Amino acid sequence: MKCPGFISVHVFRQVLAATATSLHSLSAGTVFGHSAVLLPQLKEDQTILYDAAYDSWIASISPLSMVLGCLIAGSIIDRFGRRVGLIFFSIPFVLGWIVMGLSCNVNLLLLGRAVTGVSTGAFRPMSIVYISEVSDPKHRSMLLVSTSLSTNIGILLCHSVGVYLYWKTAIIVFCVPILLAVVILLCLKESPLWLITKGKSDEGCVNFYWFRAKTEAADNELKAVLNKQKNKSQDLNIKDIFKVILSKAFLVPLAICFVIFTEVQFCGTHVLNFYALYLIKSTFSDNVDSFLLMMIIDALRLFGTETNGKTLQEIENSLNKEKQLGSSIHGKENHQDLPFEQSKL
Repeated sequence: MKCPGFISVHVFRQVLAATATSLHSLSAGTVFGHSAVLLPQLKEDQTILYDAAYDSWIASISPLSMVLGCLIAGSIIDRFGRRVGLIFFSIPFVLGWIVMGLSCNVNLLLLGRAVTGVSTGAFRPMSIVYISEVSDPKHRSMLLVSTSLSTNIGILLCHSVGVYLYWKTAIIVFCVPILLAVVILLCLKESPLWLITKGKSDEGCVNFYWFRAKTEAADNELKAVLNKQKNKSQDLNIKDIFKVILSKAFLVPLAICFVIFTEVQFCGTHVLNFYALYLIKSTFSDNVDSFLLMMIIDALRLFGTETNGKTLQEIENSLNKEKQLGSSIHGKENHQDLPFEQSKL
């Protein structure tokens, strides 16, 4: 079955799931970029008692609370589900923006920033897990890249809107994407893999084919998941857990990710997000348009993410073609090795 136009209904549902998680990532981007446009306005706002000594706290309270969000996200989505977890953390995210919009002092402003930071920290791991579990492998890489792309779009949106609108008015705009994401998630189904791991195999299979077309590749993937779950030990002791944690298969990817993300943090990209206007104004002369330069930097970041996504897709397509070609050649060689009478049959 195909949607009106060009794609199958199953691909459309996967794209819809990616759209919801991308809106979560876009909302997270607004938190990253908010302090850059908020701090200059606070200095001139007469409706709130503010001291410039709080600048560093306004900028850093959200990233600090993101750590908490990352730590609790795993247990929440493991217990209640990926889709439910995303909807659940959307509630404090909106409440955090509301607290900021109604704030009349720095303490409430910091509280709102902290609450939105917790949700932001949870959104990324939850989004990646949900997309990974509902998407077809051939579309998965591009759908996963959409989360990073959307975060950068969120930063660009925040910087654009935040400069032209009063900061309390801009907060209303920043609540819209997350509300749209919740509406979309309410129309989608829970992750089939999570349902299977919780012993709800029948419902998990129904959800699996709701997202994926019933093909031979999908059947094989589902059988592999069901067999793995069937053979999985129900009672993991401390020894088994440490065996997994200390295994090479776990430590090597962990070390690679740790090094990459550490380099990203130390390259200064997030510092630029939080203090963009300040850094540009203090670095360049007054003749330079700080806002325009900030927009150019955001656009370059967006372009880099998009290029990275297309590059990864091309690499994946090339590897898949080589794999198929190798299988085809191997099959022909095996056919040629058969006796003449047998190959004739």
